Amino acid sequence: EVRSYKQGGWSVRGGQRSAITTHGGDNPALGNLKQAAEVIQAYCDETNCRQLVMGGSAEAVGQIKSLLPKTLRDHVVGEFVADMEATPKEILNRSLDIAVQLDLAAEKKMVAQVVTAVAKGGAGVMGLADTLQMLHQGRVRMLLIEENYRAPGHVCQHCGYVSTEPVEQCPLCSYREFVETADVVNLAIHKALGTGADVNIVRDNEQLNRAGGIAALLRY
Repeated sequence: EVRSYKQGGWSVRGGQRSAITTHGGDNPALGNLKQAAEVIQAYCDETNCRQLVMGGSAEAVGQIKSLLPKTLRDHVVGEFVADMEATPKEILNRSLDIAVQLDLAAEKKMVAQVVTAVAKGGAGVMGLADTLQMLHQGRVRMLLIEENYRAPGHVCQHCGYVSTEPVEQCPLCSYREFVETADVVNLAIHKALGTGADVNIVRDNEQLNRAGGIAALLRY
């Protein structure tokens, strides 16, 4: 949702992010800047947004930021220059471009944390078999999955234990009936959510691809 307010600003509503753009000209009126700051604060109070992207002239954005409470200034994660003739669609697209880059950077950081933990013998695993094992033990704190990753496997018909290889007897419940499935990744996601783990779908990350398309940070 994109809504306009007095003096040509825009508020872009979407998930946990918001974007505000205002155009103040060469000598923006302090009253209008205060109004824009109030709109931003009211919007954040209403939506509990945790990240802000601001757009407009560099002068206007800087002045509005100075009028925001420190808690909101700390939430500003990106800025861009926008012309006063920019349409709501253009404002939204510019804001989403920044949001995507922020997401990719966050995903890269999470994958790097897992790789480092595994390299140090710490609380991390990579690859489907090891990740599934940790999921069954309830030890996964954060599950990372490459966006297009799929893998076949075998599922115990009694307790739901998932294996990457055929097994004669379930190691958890000793049941002997398994069914093949074309995609155990979806089962892994449900298992992670059921045990209170965070699930993150990762895009275009070569490190995770090399790690087998799936990895996890562990609780212990």
